[in-house]
Amino acid sequence: MKGILLPGLMFGLVTLVNVIIPFRDAPGAFPIPLQAIAVEFGVYDPHGQLVAERDIGIEHVFIDWNTPPERTVAALRAVEGHGRALMVTLEPFPRAGQDSNTYVRDLLAGEYDGLLHAHCEALSQASDRLFLRFAHEMDLVNGRYAWSGLSADSYIAIYRHAISVCRSLIGTFTAVWSPAGNTGLAKYYPGDAFVDMVGLSLFGLQPWEEITYGRSRRFTEALAEKYSRIEGFGKPVTIAEFGVCGTAVYRAQWLTDAMRSELEEFPLLQSLIYFNERETFRWPSTIGLRPSSVCDVEYPDWRLGE
Repeated sequence: MKGILLPGLMFGLVTLVNVIIPFRDAPGAFPIPLQAIAVEFGVYDPHGQLVAERDIGIEHVFIDWNTPPERTVAALRAVEGHGRALMVTLEPFPRAGQDSNTYVRDLLAGEYDGLLHAHCEALSQASDRLFLRFAHEMDLVNGRYAWSGLSADSYIAIYRHAISVCRSLIGTFTAVWSPAGNTGLAKYYPGDAFVDMVGLSLFGLQPWEEITYGRSRRFTEALAEKYSRIEGFGKPVTIAEFGVCGTAVYRAQWLTDAMRSELEEFPLLQSLIYFNERETFRWPSTIGLRPSSVCDVEYPDWRLGE
C-alpha cells in the first residue's frame, strides 16, 4: 500500500509545484482544481489574476469608509459581473486629522454615521449573497488599526453600532466578526445576535515559522490552533484571509492541505478566501530575523506563483 501511495503523493506534489511556479504567467487558472475542495473558495485579487477562474464563489474587497461610496458600488458591480458573491471588509479609519483619542466617542455619537449610511446603502444594491466584515482583526496589538487594541467594551460598542445601522439599510447580509485568531479574542465577541459568521486570518510564512517554532508547520496545525479559540461560538467559520509564502514544496503542502476534499477536523469551516497580494504592513515579530531566499520575512508576497 505504501509503495502505491507515496509515489502517487510525490507525483501530485511535484506536479503542483510545477504549476505554481509559472502561475504568474498564466492568469485565470488556479493551481489546484477547485471543484473538489470541501469548502467554498474565494479570493482577494486586486490585480485580477484570477478573474477568469470560474469556480470561485466569493470575491473579497477592502473599503476604507472614508472613500466615496461610488467605489463600493463599482466594486459590487465588478464582483457581480464575475458571477461571485461579495465579501466587503469595511474599515472604519478615523478621518484625516481626527483626534484618535476621541475616535470611539465620536463614532458612537454618530459623527461617522454619514459614511456608514452611504456605504451600506451602496451595498443594499447587492443582488447576490453579501458578507459584511466590519472592523476586522481587533485582537491585534501591533497598532495596525485604530480599532485594534481597544478595550473590549469599546470595540463591542462600535461593532454593534455599525451592524445595527447596516441592518436597517440592507435587506439581508451575513455579518462577519473576524478576529485575527489570537489568544484573548473571546473578550471582543459582540454576541450571537450580531454575528452570523466568524472569520479568521491564517498565513503560512515559512521563514518565520522556522525561527518561531523551529520547523515549518502544516496548514492543519496552524488552523487547529486558531479554530480551537472560536469553535465554541458555534457559528459558521470563514478563513477570510489566507496566504502562504515559502519554498515551492511548502506552498504546495499548504495548498493541498487546505483544498483537500475532506476537512473533517473543522466542521464549522464553510469558506476559504485566498489573499492574492503582497503584504502591505510589516509582518509582526520579524526584527532580527535573517533574510530569506524564499520569502520576504518583513513584507511577504502571498501572490500565487510569486
